Amino acid sequence: MRLTPGCVATWRKWEAGQARSTWYRKHRGPSSITTAQTVYVTATSVADPTHASSAAVSLVPPFSPILVHSGGAAYTDTLGQVWSADAGFIGGNTASTTSNIANTLDPKLYRTERWGDFSYQFAVPNASYNVVLKFAEIYFSKTGQRIFNVSISGTPVLTNFDIVAAAGAALTAIDQTFPVTVSNNQITIQFTSGSADLPKVSAIQIH
Repeated sequence: MRLTPGCVATWRKWEAGQARSTWYRKHRGPSSITTAQTVYVTATSVADPTHASSAAVSLVPPFSPILVHSGGAAYTDTLGQVWSADAGFIGGNTASTTSNIANTLDPKLYRTERWGDFSYQFAVPNASYNVVLKFAEIYFSKTGQRIFNVSISGTPVLTNFDIVAAAGAALTAIDQTFPVTVSNNQITIQFTSGSADLPKVSAIQIH
């Protein structure tokens, strides 16, 4: 049995020929939780205390989309979504530009970056998600100058990726979306070098 915080689980049992239940128990989950947890509930018969039944109740916290502004500060986009300052990273460096970014209503998201060989790790409930990686080339101007690889939880999702080639030009936003199913409560995004220069990313969204 799975419950969201604050929900009520009810057990009833009617014996044959009886007009009312002999067992009746309610369990209300805590009003809020931050991590998934399991509680065990036992219902005991009022008519005969020697009879009881137990159930494991899995409490699952509500998931809030993860929005990270790589290499940048907190930011509220044109949809009203709040992006956190850069977080969850291991390794890498940061850089930014003041140049305009084409193909987006939120150029500020794409003016910063985390670059190098680095990774991000996020704790999430086991479920299916979309991971959106946001890119814009703010340093190089031609194709072939930055080529790199990305894997998510060990599965390659971008191989020999060239931002300028994919976006059609430098200083142009492009998003790449990947479906991910999580069974270990964690999403790891790894950026590794390819045949030219070093990887980079401008922002990460998980929803």
